[in-house]
Amino acid sequence: MSDHHDDHEPVYYTPLGHDRGVYYYHNAGSQQIVEMTPAQHTEPNLRALAPAKFWEREYQAKSGADYKAAAQAMIEACHRRGIFDRTRIRGRGAWFDDGRCVLHLGDRIVIGKDSYMPAAVPSKFHYEAGHPLEADLSAPLDNAQAHAFYQLVEMLPWERKRFATLLAGWCVCAHIGGVLRWRPHVWVIGRKGSGKTYVMSNIVDRVLGENRLFVQSDTSEAGIRQELGGDSLPVMFDEAEGTDHRSIGRLQSVLGLVRQSSSETGGRIVKGSTSGKSVHYSIRSCFAFSSINSSLMQESDNSRVSVLELNQDYSKHPFDEIVRAGDELFRDGYIESFYARAIKLAPIIRENAKTFASAVAIVLNEQRAGDQMGALLAGAYSLHSQKIITPEKAREWVLEQDWTEERTEVNGQSDERSLLHYLYSQTLKFRPSSTGVHSDVPIGVLIDAAANRIDNPLEYPAAQAQQALNYAGIKIDGEEVYISNTSSTIKRLLANTPWSTNHSRVLKRLPGARASGGPVYFGHRGSEARSTIIPL
Repeated sequence: MSDHHDDHEPVYYTPLGHDRGVYYYHNAGSQQIVEMTPAQHTEPNLRALAPAKFWEREYQAKSGADYKAAAQAMIEACHRRGIFDRTRIRGRGAWFDDGRCVLHLGDRIVIGKDSYMPAAVPSKFHYEAGHPLEADLSAPLDNAQAHAFYQLVEMLPWERKRFATLLAGWCVCAHIGGVLRWRPHVWVIGRKGSGKTYVMSNIVDRVLGENRLFVQSDTSEAGIRQELGGDSLPVMFDEAEGTDHRSIGRLQSVLGLVRQSSSETGGRIVKGSTSGKSVHYSIRSCFAFSSINSSLMQESDNSRVSVLELNQDYSKHPFDEIVRAGDELFRDGYIESFYARAIKLAPIIRENAKTFASAVAIVLNEQRAGDQMGALLAGAYSLHSQKIITPEKAREWVLEQDWTEERTEVNGQSDERSLLHYLYSQTLKFRPSSTGVHSDVPIGVLIDAAANRIDNPLEYPAAQAQQALNYAGIKIDGEEVYISNTSSTIKRLLANTPWSTNHSRVLKRLPGARASGGPVYFGHRGSEARSTIIPL
């Protein structure tokens, strides 16, 4: 607050502190935080914090107010408060605060049965006012009503039964992302005709209500980040297709947000600004993507995003039956009551997620998989029960699921093997003299042909396959494959992937791989380049 004020005068602003030449104030009128550099402490900006009569009385001048004296007093007040921590600014959504579930609805804060103005919450955090969210917390679903949603999701034609459990769990977790220690993410995939659009638009989006951010294919990471601000609201990303280098790059940037959002202690995102000052962001949202195929490339993304696949088998529950069931369920305030239940059970779900995570980590022998699945299972379990789960019961729940695919992923491809498989699946233009027809042939096929390990050598002659590989910076020598560290073709094939700038270093992690030691000749003048040698 100002250092000069009458006891009966409203508190128009509160100095919060400073950091690197920026001074922070809480505006009691807007219930938001105002940032000003010293040069921005001007009359118009100060009058936006308090009315002219306040300044004229507190900082009198011969005519009007002495705004320079007022600005100096404000800056000194911020210095006395010390360094301001921007990470303590919180927007709308559900949060965990000193053992409490705090629900920020934009124009008010709800803690248990109490309601506060955003600035009046007793907390070390700063809750900023925002556009009001729709919420009626008066009638949370009972167990039977909540289980009905789980049953609706089970009716969908999932490729694996557990996918229903994971999606239902995500729909609960999405409402309380800021409460969770680990925020899970999902990616719903399926061919055209699988019902993917219906699932996302008429089940997931419907049960989230208006309290979410729904974006589509051309949305950028910066757009999502700026739209969320300090909110912990869920994000739905529809048509997340990586069809070209540009869209792949855009999706990979969005997945960077996902990685940062997952952990409660995740690092901040720091961006530069035109003012020369860095801008900090802490994302605390659960993300749901949908597309024909997922665009997960990095191993770290596979452990943070659960891919849930739909098939086209509607024989058990015809599509019309699912539509009728959904329309029947989402009536008479069901969505509001679903939200109310998620908020009511948020502290229990947080604790149950920890218990489930331990159980999954033991079964899959991987802690990050435990964190991801633990949160989703805790969300799903809250659709059955309102109780804290025991470790024994959690283990039973985990063992009831089929984790074959997850075990394979945990124990399977490393980042270096993912790179090698990705490179070998890329295609090169190839025209054997035997047919004279151009075709796109996977690099892996050409390597087998050049090494005389193919059944149809007439279609892919070894010498011509080797020549096509040489031009790309790949060479077969006995039982070894030489991959150029600097080939422009390889760089093009790996553009907009996690390996676009460091493929040689990653490939050297493969068993038996080594550096060439000197330049390697790839069959034509100017082709010499240092390389990574990999056992065939």
